[in-house]
Amino acid sequence: MKLGLLLVLVVFALYAQTARHEFVEYDTVVYLTRNEHVLGGLSLSNVGWAFTSFDAANWHPLTWLSHMLDVELFGLRPAGHMLENAAWHAANTLLVLALFTRLGLARAFAFGGALLFAVHPLRAESVAWIAERKDLLAAFFGLACLLAWLAYARSRSGWTLAAALALHACSLMSKPMLVTLPCLLLLFEFWPLCDLRPRAPRLFAVAGFGLLSLASVVVTLLAQSSSGALQGLESMPVWLRIETALDSYAWYFAHSFWPAALAFHYPIEHDGPGIARALLGAALLAGTSLVALRLRQRIPGLLLGWLWFLGTLVPVIGIVQVGRQAHADRYSYLPSVGLLLAVFCVAERELLPRLGARVLAASLALAALALAALAWPQIGTWRDTEELARHALAVTRDNNVACELLGVHYSNAGRNAEALPLLREAVRLSPNDPDALASLGGTLIRLGENEEAEVLLLRSSRLGPDRWQCWSLLGGVYLAQQRPAQALEALDRALARETDHIGTWMNHGLALEALGRNAQALDSMQRAVALRGDTRAAELTLARLLLRLDRPEEARAHFRRVLEQDAADFDALRGLERVELARGALPEAWELAQAAARVRPESAPALADMAWIRALARTAPLADPRAALELAERALQSGSAQPALLDALAFAAAANGDFARAIAAAERALASVRGADPLWAARLEKRIAAYREQRVDRETPR
Repeated sequence: MKLGLLLVLVVFALYAQTARHEFVEYDTVVYLTRNEHVLGGLSLSNVGWAFTSFDAANWHPLTWLSHMLDVELFGLRPAGHMLENAAWHAANTLLVLALFTRLGLARAFAFGGALLFAVHPLRAESVAWIAERKDLLAAFFGLACLLAWLAYARSRSGWTLAAALALHACSLMSKPMLVTLPCLLLLFEFWPLCDLRPRAPRLFAVAGFGLLSLASVVVTLLAQSSSGALQGLESMPVWLRIETALDSYAWYFAHSFWPAALAFHYPIEHDGPGIARALLGAALLAGTSLVALRLRQRIPGLLLGWLWFLGTLVPVIGIVQVGRQAHADRYSYLPSVGLLLAVFCVAERELLPRLGARVLAASLALAALALAALAWPQIGTWRDTEELARHALAVTRDNNVACELLGVHYSNAGRNAEALPLLREAVRLSPNDPDALASLGGTLIRLGENEEAEVLLLRSSRLGPDRWQCWSLLGGVYLAQQRPAQALEALDRALARETDHIGTWMNHGLALEALGRNAQALDSMQRAVALRGDTRAAELTLARLLLRLDRPEEARAHFRRVLEQDAADFDALRGLERVELARGALPEAWELAQAAARVRPESAPALADMAWIRALARTAPLADPRAALELAERALQSGSAQPALLDALAFAAAANGDFARAIAAAERALASVRGADPLWAARLEKRIAAYREQRVDRETPR
């Protein structure tokens, strides 16, 4: 009990720092922060989705349910999610302690193995990264399954067997990592169950676990192939897979003993690790396996632990390549238990008689302290996205994923000048990666480089036609280029693949509006504002359309919703001012126009708004045609000859009796909007007709 409590305290002492971490952008958006189903919590429909979804290229319903429960408990406050991961890791550490004890290790050696499991730096990724909750859950149920199986071997209770099967199923429904568990159960027949009879019923029961694993393999391959995560032989030939697998086995083994230069992503080398490294890996595997076989009678736990390590790495070693990584820290979570078992079996059987308990205890303490000292900063690299990516770039070479992650992070933060070289480097390193091409294209759009962005996005769409992000961005490019028909086609393709993205629906509405299909445009924009997330831009877009359609009271609600989130939002203040103008409330409109001008002094649109109000007003103190004209002229000087500014100048000139100037300015505005905005053009034509009649048209809305 005391040893278990000590292990829990060690885990939380090490991982308490994660309570101050942010959610990193790497995969967390898929698993949590932008997943509509997860954010919706544990509703009946979301639970149904969890059991039928192939999102994130996996079928892992229990992982989805775990994240949904966290949202119910903690919302999107990172601390609760992070500390729950630490709690799962602490629970797994206790299961390792129980399993090592059950496998015959003395209590002190079982504790030593569990302690090193708890503090090893390779564990940091699985615990500090919220998207790897699946790793912790799969390990928890898998380790519990092994304990249940050992209990069944002694009791031969049908209930215990049923519990073991259920736990294996739960492990596979969290992450399909332990598909090789039936092989591990067969190894248990060699040790520690070699002295128990009869074996036949147990061997027959293993078949049940095998069927569960087979079903999980089939479903996982379907999920990964349907999402494009499964790499074909054309992108990674067999020889490269074998070289990478042998090198990766050596990497996992070496970094278990010397965990240096750890990162969240290790890129696959284009030409492979090379025959020399592959042969070195093969020699390591063959040599260690030979030693374990020769010592199987004297140290049976060495062979069991070594084969555990080798076997549980098989699904992720790269023969069936999923993703773009050569190896990953998280993949070592369960295999490391086997390696630790082998090490501590050797320590108990061979080193204890030679070195004595004190030397071994001191060695364990030093090893634990050294690993914890390395783990602490490694956990800290998961503090935020920038720290994570910058660390990876510092300790790895040619890391296209880290370049892309940091570039996208900078771009999302408005740091496009810093993002651009990183994303160009990501494309240079991986020129056929549709995601990198799309990320670079998105940043170029923000910088106004639409022509280059279009070329990159078209290339991305050919390489990854199922990437909805590419089609969404391409739609945005076409909108900026005033090609609404092509924009609508691209956005339809995006929405056919992803229906929960605010920006896609918003741009879809804008494309429909540009094509004059206002009713459909309203529907698309309403879908955008109904989604979870930051809907301010969509709210503003919808409100503007409602204003154009002479539905100011409906527009008011959306402008107010934006101002509830940001009381100084310039566009919302101007929009609400337009609403007040539409209902003739000039004093209220003036207050809002002044508020907008305080947010952006000398802003041309704000000056034009105040010019309209001064010109519209009939009584003091607001009525001041001369001031209206001065404001309109200042607006035109601050901005360019935009139609809205010319319209304001025309109206102010008319209010001052200068109808010739009013007609000239209004006709320039009309020439700009005719064909592009029929509603505005019709209003301008009405005002021009009034100016020709030497009167000010105060009835036609702006």
